[in-house]
Amino acid sequence: MAGIESGEIVTGYSYPLMFELFRKYDAKHKPERLRIARFLKAVCQANAFPYLADLKSGAQFPNDGIWMPLSALESFSPKALKDNLWEGIRNGIAKDDRITRKLRRQLKSKSGYLDLVRQLPYHELKKSDFPNMPISDEILSGGYIQGYVNGTISANIVSRELTRWLSDPEAFIQIWYEYSEKDNPLENLIDKSYHKLSTAIENFKIQSQKVDEIYKSAKKAHSDLHHTLHNSDFPKDFRSSIALPERPRKPKMPKADLKLDEKFGVGRGGHFDHYFNALQNGRIDPAPSDFADLIHLIYLKDVDLIRCDRRMANLMKGCQSIDTTKIVGSLRDLPEAIRRVGANL
Repeated sequence: MAGIESGEIVTGYSYPLMFELFRKYDAKHKPERLRIARFLKAVCQANAFPYLADLKSGAQFPNDGIWMPLSALESFSPKALKDNLWEGIRNGIAKDDRITRKLRRQLKSKSGYLDLVRQLPYHELKKSDFPNMPISDEILSGGYIQGYVNGTISANIVSRELTRWLSDPEAFIQIWYEYSEKDNPLENLIDKSYHKLSTAIENFKIQSQKVDEIYKSAKKAHSDLHHTLHNSDFPKDFRSSIALPERPRKPKMPKADLKLDEKFGVGRGGHFDHYFNALQNGRIDPAPSDFADLIHLIYLKDVDLIRCDRRMANLMKGCQSIDTTKIVGSLRDLPEAIRRVGANL
């Protein structure tokens, strides 16, 4: 922590890391998820690796602490906020007991609506008034919306505060739990292409395992046939004359074309090919941690060091398309690796 506090060591969180946190968000996991989020916030501060798809467009670490897809934040742009904020204010005011039928007619025009809101004592809005966007308690109670209505706070300021709030790991996990029992507007921030990539890798692993099982079964059947014939009572000459099927060969699966260069930029996905080849050749069996490690290795070009599972680190030693000297496979090895990097600066 001393190195982090002094600024000598800079680290950051990422979408893959956050994805792991909110993938299982039942009440049982909440304390642990929040504890991890607080730790990330303390260690990484306002530093984040850009969302994978944003790498191609030039987004770079520390990315203003934004780990989610930039496209997801479009709903918090000043232009989009104007509509969303007014919808929420209108929803809240419409429930106000002080609004008479005559005053409700005033809500139909924007100018009349503005006058009405400014004349009334501040109405306490609730998160439920904003069905199309997540909103923080700080925005609701901190005078931001009233200031926006009165013209003293711009939509740009509200947008900046909401973006800062959503990029905070602890705040995001907390609000995720708050919305988890309802229609969750945060679901829109979870990029579907990430799920597609996860599904594609998982399907490849499943298909590879099935091919392996079929091959082993065919190999065993071939061996059993030879064994049965060899131990039969038939004359040797007769046994030799019987044409047996050739020894089965393990079929090669089609190359998994994930189009990673198109998605994330040239030269970031070579380790996937190395992993799939090892999977096909039976050098490794798939593990639950593989996906997270493979995704994080996409950022290898952007860092001095990256920590991953020892098994994955050992596997990647043979990968020619990446700088494997940056990969650290054990927490025990991390301090020495950091010192080595520091000595070369």
